[in-house]
Amino acid sequence: MTFFPLNNDRSLFITLALTGGGLAAYYYFMRTVANPDSKQRPLENIPVPKGGVPYFGHLFALTSSPSSQIAKWQKELGLIMCVNMGVKPWIFLSDPDLAHDLFCKNGSATSNRPFQTFTHHYHSKNRGIAFNNPSSQWNKTRAAVSQYISSKTVSGLSHVLELEADALVQRLLDTSAKDGQVDIVEPLQLAAMNGILTIGFGKRASSINDPLFQAVMGNLNEAIRHANMVRDMRVFLPAFSLFDYLFRPGMHGFVEKDTNPLYRRLIKEGLESNADCLVKRLSQLDYLDEKALIVTMNDVIAGGSDTVAITAAWAMVILCRHQETQRAVRKEVDEFIAMHKRIPTFADRDQLPLLVSVQKECMRYRVTSAFGRIVSMNLLVVAVIVAVLVFLIKHLRCHLLTVTCRGYFIPKGTTLVSNMRAIHMNPDVYDDPEKFIPDRFINRSKPMYACANMNVQERDHFVFGWGRRTCPGVYMAEVEIYNILVRLLAKSIIAPPFSPDGKLIYPDLDKLDDVGVVILPKDRILRIIARSDTLI
Repeated sequence: MTFFPLNNDRSLFITLALTGGGLAAYYYFMRTVANPDSKQRPLENIPVPKGGVPYFGHLFALTSSPSSQIAKWQKELGLIMCVNMGVKPWIFLSDPDLAHDLFCKNGSATSNRPFQTFTHHYHSKNRGIAFNNPSSQWNKTRAAVSQYISSKTVSGLSHVLELEADALVQRLLDTSAKDGQVDIVEPLQLAAMNGILTIGFGKRASSINDPLFQAVMGNLNEAIRHANMVRDMRVFLPAFSLFDYLFRPGMHGFVEKDTNPLYRRLIKEGLESNADCLVKRLSQLDYLDEKALIVTMNDVIAGGSDTVAITAAWAMVILCRHQETQRAVRKEVDEFIAMHKRIPTFADRDQLPLLVSVQKECMRYRVTSAFGRIVSMNLLVVAVIVAVLVFLIKHLRCHLLTVTCRGYFIPKGTTLVSNMRAIHMNPDVYDDPEKFIPDRFINRSKPMYACANMNVQERDHFVFGWGRRTCPGVYMAEVEIYNILVRLLAKSIIAPPFSPDGKLIYPDLDKLDDVGVVILPKDRILRIIARSDTLI
């Protein structure tokens, strides 16, 4: 069992005491000085769901599926609401315009990540690109990663992603033919992981039984377990930090004994390989030490594996449920193959408008991550500045430690969340959002990676985030999912399994496995049947 040293506990106690004093001074400052016009122009209150209790907030009301409960509250309360995660206020947004104003127009104040015990204290420690806050090194590292997985670079590696999609379809066909059905998630994870492993380290796993896949996937699953923010009592309930140490032990040992050795080995093998890969590019950056390189590559592999696999899994499950749509898209793919005598590539996407629309609609209809953007606004907890603030507040007349947007007062230290489930089910943004409409985006054929950086009114959807925190792997993810769908529909039929009495069991799209970071379809066992009339 792993415990924090005594001096860390003392630091935690001192930090909490200083934070309390800082917040008191901060509250007085903001109400009396920083917003002198508040008496004449009161700021609008942010609604709070019922069911909160002192200190614990809404933690007891989150049920077994936090994303579902939060989506329900958001539907009741509107475009913005505040959920008290213990002592921490989390503000959830379901309006893309408001999210754009906060995350893009106010990006300098809203690009930090909220502190989380595992990701910040053990995993990153201000390194990498996923969890640390913006800094000169973060900007340079993110730029280097983005450049290597940009549309230009990934297009040159398109054969790698196409081969992985081919291997995936054959694996699904073989397993389904052998066992009568297949759980689609693990084969999808292998395909997605191989794509990012090849680009990152110049290597791939041969099967789900390959020790490489088992090691990397096992490491990611354990990291997700530790990183589940809903379980992070140390952050939400500081007084219960001892319980967090007792019931969530092993985080330090996991990083030092599992993660770091695994990625040291992968980095060494990547540097010694003949492949031109990301780790070689990053190793040439003089500002990245070994630990920073380990964390960055870990972030890249994690970001390029599970989310892509689960997004593709949702698309397959949705197409299984909507057989008429599957037939229509299959017909479109067949017509292209008949005309060009080859499988369509991503460069041919304009000739497959229905497939492109269905791919976008699947990603809107069932999001992979309920909370696509979780950021924190900086909190001042320095004792000297707390004391100075009390003295200076009578003389200062400028805004500090706050953002005011559209009449909403949002103090620093608040966690801001773009509620992806609520945004994509917002009737003010999408007509009949609760319905799966295959041709919803039929006249909006721009690639998703291009839309992600467009004006908010021109975006198809918002799964790839906002502003400084927009996912750098948008293009690669879009290409991977496109390749998978094209090959699946060209070579196979996605069918539901049979019940013991021989009836077809179509997947229930409302049944979710909510693991805190990602949302999987619960009904993910399907039959993948080889087409007798395939044209390839």
